[in-house]
Amino acid sequence: FNLIEGSPKDLSKTERNRVFVKKMFGLWRKLGVPSGLKSFGVNKNNVDVLLKEVENYGKAFEQNPKPFSVEEGKKLQIKLIK
Repeated sequence: FNLIEGSPKDLSKTERNRVFVKKMFGLWRKLGVPSGLKSFGVNKNNVDVLLKEVENYGKAFEQNPKPFSVEEGKKLQIKLIK
């Protein structure tokens, strides 16, 4: 974050994280990155294919600095169908 031009240098770690996320979402909007899975053809009828894949990422969830379970991953995917 500190290497991003124009980023404030006097923020706490929590505030730096918030500003970074805000900048990333702004960049994604500017680039037209879809904000949901529907753009990729995912819907209520076929989300189960993705949900089965989440099971394979259990080890990746364990490495996340913020605790995140497979079940939470599934819930997130369901929320992202918009």
